[in-house]
Amino acid sequence: MLVIVSDDNEFGPCSDEDGDRLMEVMDAEIRANMYIPSDEPVKFFVGQYFNNFNELTVALRKFAVHERFKTRKDKFKRTRIFVGCEGYGCPWYLHALKRYHNVHTCTELWKNPECTAKFIASKFQDIILSHPETKASFIMSELNKMYEVRVNKQKVYRAKKIALESGGANFESNYRLIRSYAQMILNKMPNALALVHVIRLHGNQIKTHFDRCIISFPALREGFKGCRPFIGIDGCHLKGPYRGILLSAIGLDANTDIYPIAVCFLGHLNEYMKDSRQLTFMCDRQKGIQNALRLKYPNAHVRYCARHLLANLKSKHLRTDFKGGFWEAARASNQIDFERAMEKVKSADAGVYETLRRVHPRFWSRHAFDRTSKSDHCINNMTESFNAWLGEQRKLPLLTLVYENMQKNLQLSRGCAIAPASEWLCEVEGKCRTYIVDLEHHSCDCDKVNWPVVLGDEILPHLVKKQPGRPKLNRIREPDEVPPEKMRYKMQCKCCHEFGHNKRACPINPNNANKKTRHFQNNLKAYKEAISFCHNVKPHYNFGPSSSKVKRPESHANWIGVQGRRIMQGNSVETRGNGMATGNGQTRALDKGKAPVFPPWRL
Repeated sequence: MLVIVSDDNEFGPCSDEDGDRLMEVMDAEIRANMYIPSDEPVKFFVGQYFNNFNELTVALRKFAVHERFKTRKDKFKRTRIFVGCEGYGCPWYLHALKRYHNVHTCTELWKNPECTAKFIASKFQDIILSHPETKASFIMSELNKMYEVRVNKQKVYRAKKIALESGGANFESNYRLIRSYAQMILNKMPNALALVHVIRLHGNQIKTHFDRCIISFPALREGFKGCRPFIGIDGCHLKGPYRGILLSAIGLDANTDIYPIAVCFLGHLNEYMKDSRQLTFMCDRQKGIQNALRLKYPNAHVRYCARHLLANLKSKHLRTDFKGGFWEAARASNQIDFERAMEKVKSADAGVYETLRRVHPRFWSRHAFDRTSKSDHCINNMTESFNAWLGEQRKLPLLTLVYENMQKNLQLSRGCAIAPASEWLCEVEGKCRTYIVDLEHHSCDCDKVNWPVVLGDEILPHLVKKQPGRPKLNRIREPDEVPPEKMRYKMQCKCCHEFGHNKRACPINPNNANKKTRHFQNNLKAYKEAISFCHNVKPHYNFGPSSSKVKRPESHANWIGVQGRRIMQGNSVETRGNGMATGNGQTRALDKGKAPVFPPWRL
């Protein structure tokens, strides 16, 4: 136990009875002066007690962040701590077990190194665990409100990672448990499908890395027998630190609602489903999926998603408008309407027409679809709906992703959440543990604590090649897709005060004389053209009230490189003898320290 006491807090020799009374007094003093962690600002005082070294360390860091100073650790041991303020000449210090001087003469810090990632994680752990999508800007603004401290985004990102890992969202530990999770599923539901595929790397030390897995439950397989023989295959990118792709198989029930079948790879799905019906698959022309379908389902019908087909065409033919004719052809219910729509496509773009003619209509046009699936879907919208339903859960660890959405919709009953896994099995989530309840055999089991121990190498996360730059979380949008609305700022140059470039690309900045960047060279070229135009026009000096009209060529109509653009964009420019120029009803001064240096005469 650590205590902050004064120098004269000493006890002399005493009898046994006095010693007992002294111990009672000391126990009462400890209870009265014991530090109690809370969200309130920390206050140190002489005679304050702490349970252990770590409690005092956390309290000291919280105090330094709140008071906005950096500590200097002169002696930092588990039995004795002496810290001071790093500010020059500042007298503040704390000595546990001895003294405390609570006076600061230093300047408060805005960027306080005491506000570490661990400290931020401890303050916002509950918020981050309940809302993993919390923006870094929100945490930064809250820190500024609470402690008047400024931190960078990278520190906040590290804090979010620490909070998620300490809250059970450790990604690596999930990969180590994936084999036990698969075995637990097979123990509870022997007819389920749970396979894990790994890759072993041989070197100085054999390492086993996760490759892929497939999971499906018997209830989903039996339920698909009453659905349409139509399956959509699509993958969505996971957003965790190890990335990956979640490949899902989605069916359609009798009401044309989505019916999840499996999180899969297609090789084992065929062996598991054992469906003798003529199946129809829809995909987005990915080569891996097409090759797998030809290999495992050689007799199945295949459709291509019309929306993805259109997106590929638009990426190669940006300047033509063939969208309307394409959708008419894709949704045509007979051959005549199809040919009429294709003529519209041909008139819009002959190249698109020839490309579509090379793709058989049975893959993308409704009139040529097979009739066994009893479905006229020409887009893979059901798998897109499933991917959108996953939402932010795609950022979660592997095992958490498996049942996160199922837990989200559980009905609370007396503090517990219940989710049926089959007819007799239920998963009950309590405050500290998750239990599996077997109503048929009247048994209850713990989830992760009593998972079966499967012999084998420890599974590590799959190998990921780190890409340069910041990780991309948003999906890649189509060429003509409108970006989401968000706040955008306008770049303004500090030299010429014009919008559209900064001082590093400004043509009048003397520091840019030797620059060869394309953006700067374009600005410089436009600036020189404007200067050349000014030299070629004879000036008309007039120091009286009259003015002259100067016409400028149309090629400079949209030039906005320097501050004189407002004058040069009008149909005409009036010049006056007082050094002022007017255009578009505005009068502005030139060469007043902000505008570029024009030729000796003034516009």
